[in-house]
Formats: sequence, structure tokens, C-alpha cells
Amino acid sequence: MRNLDEEPRSGSMLWYMTVIMIIVSTRIDTVAADCICMALTAYAMWQHHMESRG
Repeated sequence: MRNLDEEPRSGSMLWYMTVIMIIVSTRIDTVAADCICMALTAYAMWQHHMESRG
């Protein structure tokens, strides 16, 4: 049975970090923004891999 109290599958932390990255990237140069975006993508892929392992 599904637990109604659980967070979305990707977790709220990923969405929070994405919003922060969008806000911060307007203030920093494009290279740093690209690095942050790649780091968030790698984190999301790692989280998905860990969740799908069971």
C-alpha cells in the first residue's frame, strides 16, 4: 500500500537545489552555472539509480 506521507520520487531537495541554481545562475558567469547544472544532473541520476536498486 502506498504511503501518503512520502515525498515525491525525486525528493524535494532536488527541486530546492534546482530553484537555487536558477536564481544564482543569473548572478554568476555561464561556466559556473553550467558546472552547477551538471552537478545537479549527476546528483539526480545518482539518486534515481539508488532508488531503483531497491
